Amino acid sequence: MKLKVLGCHGSRFPGQKLTSFLIDGILALDAGAIVSSLTLEEQMKIKAILLTHSHFDHIKDIFFLPDNLISRKRSPLKVYSIRKVIYALKRHAFNNVLWPDFTKIPDTKNPVLVLKTIPENKRIQIEGFTIEAISVNHSVPCVGYSITKNNSTIVYSGDTGPTDELWEKIGNIKNIKGIILETSFPDKHERLANLGGHLTPKALKKELEKIETLNCPVYISHLKPQFKNNIIKDIMKLRNKDIRILQQGKTYNF
Repeated sequence: MKLKVLGCHGSRFPGQKLTSFLIDGILALDAGAIVSSLTLEEQMKIKAILLTHSHFDHIKDIFFLPDNLISRKRSPLKVYSIRKVIYALKRHAFNNVLWPDFTKIPDTKNPVLVLKTIPENKRIQIEGFTIEAISVNHSVPCVGYSITKNNSTIVYSGDTGPTDELWEKIGNIKNIKGIILETSFPDKHERLANLGGHLTPKALKKELEKIETLNCPVYISHLKPQFKNNIIKDIMKLRNKDIRILQQGKTYNF
């Protein structure tokens, strides 16, 4: 699998984009930076988007991507997530108040966008990938994902504070090539992290102790730009050789 980092930040600063990843050019993980990072031709190749939760920084471009694609002849863009996230999108986003309901445009029989509910804790097939949504600990309903293709698995935490179910579910997977794990705040802002359901480097250390037997690289995402330097300094103090900081615009091979 080739994973391109479209954005990997927990807020928007010039040159620092919101969270979004693209796997093999067709499967997006979250939608914070799709249209600002890809050409129209690249956008047209996307077949599906997996959303971790309903917060705006992770869903932003599911508003603009259908708008860009509506005049193009192609199958509907499929957006997948758990029931509570899909419900939030239908009620609060594509409601013809905040934004047009692209699930009915140009018509209900052939919409540009389809919202699809997936189960938790069950492996399913989406566009040639084996996907499992696993609950994590955030301020709203949120899941992480394990994504498998050709006997390689990557794990994406989404937004989370200290969590257990995700690690328990992936503990027996033998072919994990990398874990993308959020760390949003520096240690001195532990209270803010706890309030929002996020990790600090101190909390990150405890999470990694839960999965130390996996022996795979851990890629840090969702750093708040205003705290980025301090977060990295705190992470460096951990002296953990498995930790890497994700680089926006870079493609990783798994």
